[in-house]
Amino acid sequence: MQQKSLLTRWLRLVVLLAVLVLGLAGPSSAQLYYLTTDGTAASQSATDALNFLNTTTNATSTVVSSIATSPNLLALDPANNRAFVYEALTASRGIKVYDLSTTPTLLRTLPVPAQVSALEYDAASDYVYFLTTDAVATTLTATDALNRIKADGTGANQVLVSSVTNSPVYLALNTAANRAYVYEGLTASRGIKTINLATNTVIGGTIPVAAAVSALEYARSNGFLYFLTSDGVGTTGAPLPPMRFTGCSPTIPTPRPRPRPLSPA
Repeated sequence: MQQKSLLTRWLRLVVLLAVLVLGLAGPSSAQLYYLTTDGTAASQSATDALNFLNTTTNATSTVVSSIATSPNLLALDPANNRAFVYEALTASRGIKVYDLSTTPTLLRTLPVPAQVSALEYDAASDYVYFLTTDAVATTLTATDALNRIKADGTGANQVLVSSVTNSPVYLALNTAANRAYVYEGLTASRGIKTINLATNTVIGGTIPVAAAVSALEYARSNGFLYFLTSDGVGTTGAPLPPMRFTGCSPTIPTPRPRPRPLSPA
């Protein structure tokens, strides 16, 4: 059931969490990477794959097939041609690190202490940041935590903030300002919490959101935190505008046309 829950969430975010555009050869050859799955958490097939879409030509290609039994989350390191894929199957869960240059190769699997709900890579420190959860939305335990581990496999997992929130679901980073943003998914208290990474403490109050959030990303280029909201009805809905964070005080700007996907550069 745990894997199926993760799989359902992945299907909702198949492209959203993979909107990390590689600019290795300039904007004209940008590629959008995303995961696909066969929908069966306990079996591995060629459909469990890392793929990319050339945003100029709209051509798609499979980068790595049979990448994991239950590929669930994706983060990229464009400068070093690496991909980080979270394997959600309980018996073998971990973060798989792939070298994508020439022939894609599995370099290592980073251990995780519990079920992972969000994954981000920080190029400046070479750390992979991730959220873990006890999978019980109504209870707060030490397992509900913000963690990080070195991408090169050196050193042990570091728990930065334990008992961070009841149901930590999404994560966004602004490491240049020592900030992390964690979305609380419990309906009664949902909102976005801000973490000071210099002190590893939650700062300020929970920033409220008007509806359930289904994706969260921070854009360094303009200082906005982008997120999608849903009314829970597949045929209707209207997204909220992005929030701008100045220190710990967010403001919601006047709605404007939705921007194109942002480069992680």
